[in-house]
Amino acid sequence: MDLISPQERTEWSAAFSNMHDTFAQDIKLINRTKTPKEGLTDNDDDYDFTQDHNAGNQEFEVSHSEQIIKARVKYLDRQDKDYQMINQQVSNVSINSGLIRIKVRKEDCDAVSNADNIIVDGINANITFSDRRHGLVSTEFCTFYLERTP
Repeated sequence: MDLISPQERTEWSAAFSNMHDTFAQDIKLINRTKTPKEGLTDNDDDYDFTQDHNAGNQEFEVSHSEQIIKARVKYLDRQDKDYQMINQQVSNVSINSGLIRIKVRKEDCDAVSNADNIIVDGINANITFSDRRHGLVSTEFCTFYLERTP
């Protein structure tokens, strides 16, 4: 016997989805792709097998791709750190002031995890750690903690 009926689960999920849509803002995910520039390869007749072609002298072309997703954003401050210290037995993760916490839909979790850079409100950031996938009645969101980068 479930404490929450399937209809209630659906209603609660819809309410949390609506809350996410209401408070979410655009963040930008940036991915970099390195591809070797055209040149001699080991398939060419002129390829010199006696040379160390992996010595770091190969040139790469770097391309960037951007993706915009919705996330709920919270800038963690001293108050959040104090609250975490009170509840330290619940979490073994240390929260530093100045971190940015984002919550995204589960379908965007992999894109955030694989991003080389994340821009929130014009601030460049990288993932410090991923907390967990969560939701009240089902796994609907992921939480990430970001650290500002210069």
